Amino acid sequence: MLAVDGGDPPKTGSAEVVIKLEDVDDNVAVFSDATYQFSVAENSAVGSLVGTVTGVDIDLPPYNLVYYYLSGDEARGFHINPHNGQSSVPALPSIFVTNRIFTS
Repeated sequence: MLAVDGGDPPKTGSAEVVIKLEDVDDNVAVFSDATYQFSVAENSAVGSLVGTVTGVDIDLPPYNLVYYYLSGDEARGFHINPHNGQSSVPALPSIFVTNRIFTS
């Protein structure tokens, strides 16, 4: 930075100014698909992979971390790894049928 006074002759002074820009959490995670749908057999073994969801946040670290979780009543029959988005059959399966379709 250079400062100049109004004298005659003008006198000047200078100083180095360092401006550090820091990233903020200003971007939301974007998922590879808008909707994820997985199927699982009712006799699936405990720990069986059901599917994987994938999200990416373009912020710089540490604001680019994406954590995964399930919510709602439908989620109680599954487990999701909060770090990699892999959904699996939990140790104590409580999978239930939400929609039954009968045909004759």
